[in-house]
Amino acid sequence: MKKLFVLRHAETAPAGEGGDRERKLTAKGLEDARALGETMKAKNYAPDFILCSPVTRTRQTLDQLLEGLGKIQTEYEKVIYEGGYHELVELVRGVDDACASLLVVGHNPAIHQFAASMAREDHELMNKLSVGYAPATLTVLDVPRASWADLRPGENKILDLVES
Repeated sequence: MKKLFVLRHAETAPAGEGGDRERKLTAKGLEDARALGETMKAKNYAPDFILCSPVTRTRQTLDQLLEGLGKIQTEYEKVIYEGGYHELVELVRGVDDACASLLVVGHNPAIHQFAASMAREDHELMNKLSVGYAPATLTVLDVPRASWADLRPGENKILDLVES
């Protein structure tokens, strides 16, 4: 059994001189991400490993989360920003099986599509998940596989959906 955490970055300001890659979190976004880190700690939702988009807003979101969770090994992957749903699936399938729980921090629309497609449709939280994926939303999935390489859409139980 594996546990998969899927997170959309927190609320951002509009793009400025640095363009989309340099968009920063708003004050609300910083607070929401910090509060989410505390919630994750309280619920014992600390991942073993993190895959995060390398752009400013996802890094800031992660920095705030880690204030509550502590230091966790992280890799920054361009494909989370540049790719789509299929690239996210392949990225997660490539994670070392020594990792029992994984957090992926990314962007809409791909991160929402990834979270929604991974979840089984027989759960009451699926209706809420299918409506949208606001900033700082975290989906917690129970993956019934021993290997990340065997991750399959539609078969993972939603354990929790945490919204800011």
